Amino acid sequence: MESIDENARLKYFADLRPSSTYVASDMHGAGHASVVALAIREFPSVGVGDEEPVLLYYVLELDGQGFVIDDWFFPEDLEGALGYLDEFPGVEWEELKLADGEAPTFVRNRLAEPPRR
Repeated sequence: MESIDENARLKYFADLRPSSTYVASDMHGAGHASVVALAIREFPSVGVGDEEPVLLYYVLELDGQGFVIDDWFFPEDLEGALGYLDEFPGVEWEELKLADGEAPTFVRNRLAEPPRR
């Protein structure tokens, strides 16, 4: 499993605890872990030639310590990424306004707190 990059631009966070957690295989095939939260990472692409950079989105599956278990790619589709949460009734995205470098600390601190629902 990987840590959240310090430069990650997390736009949304959803705490799945206590009733919507699930077990998933990690992206490296090293085993399984409980997914307790989701986050949406915004990533600007690099423009090639005359192409303008676009925003890419990843839904990150997070374990209880804030490590990334797996990620799901949504190219230029924030609405699609937000729709990932549709299969978890009662769970809502929290929009984040984090400064650069705050993402890993925010996630660790938030998961150290009891669930809010």
